[in-house]
Amino acid sequence: MSKLCRAFRSAPFIQARAAGKEAKFSEVGPTNSYALFVSKTTKGTGVKVDFKELAAKWKGMSAAQKEEFAKEAKKNAALKPKETVKKTKKSTTENSEKVKRAPSAYAKFVKENFAVVYADMKKRTDNPKEAFTQTTKALSEKYKAQK
Repeated sequence: MSKLCRAFRSAPFIQARAAGKEAKFSEVGPTNSYALFVSKTTKGTGVKVDFKELAAKWKGMSAAQKEEFAKEAKKNAALKPKETVKKTKKSTTENSEKVKRAPSAYAKFVKENFAVVYADMKKRTDNPKEAFTQTTKALSEKYKAQK
């Protein structure tokens, strides 16, 4: 799911849809004074932004100038809807209720015979990967012959 799709499934858009209104993507501005400063300074400029320069401007501003941004950010924070829906992991009772399928006849056969056949194959070859491959082949042949 893309980020845009997730945004339209968020709380403000769901609430607006329920009320029969169409929500705007950027209803609420930044809720942090520095973020608000950055967005207002860079808004509409098609130029790459040097954030070190912006940070220096922010640090050079007086407290009164910063206070204007802080007031607007506080106002935006009050307008921003609080998300009440939290994603939680499934509870253990839901997980325990799932019924496991019974193992197949082949799975049972492999479980019973694997250790013996693998030990035999390990004696024949030094390479454990090759021994495993030969074991699986031998077990499948043995199982087919059994049927």
